[in-house]
Amino acid sequence: MSFQQQLEQYPQNEILPLITEATPQRIEQALQRPRMTMEDFASLLSPQISDDQLERMAIRAHNITSQRFGRTILLYRSTCRMNVITAANTAVSAPTISCCVKR
Repeated sequence: MSFQQQLEQYPQNEILPLITEATPQRIEQALQRPRMTMEDFASLLSPQISDDQLERMAIRAHNITSQRFGRTILLYRSTCRMNVITAANTAVSAPTISCCVKR
């Protein structure tokens, strides 16, 4: 199922009231659940969230990310090898560069 299809399962006219009408107690309940529902997620988007609750949400997100992905960050880069012609007209393999330039 695509992201768009999942998003369409929750019409805005149903989600918006969950966001705007969330109370600090509802936000607290959402933060304490081990597995959140869409309603819990909507309440975390509420402007009623306190700085303390926001900080706890950030810590939880960091812990989940570390648990699932570890502490390693891999960056993708495009690489290519170029042959460089020296003054003696011999091809020498140049070091890998981070991008390919088309001429």
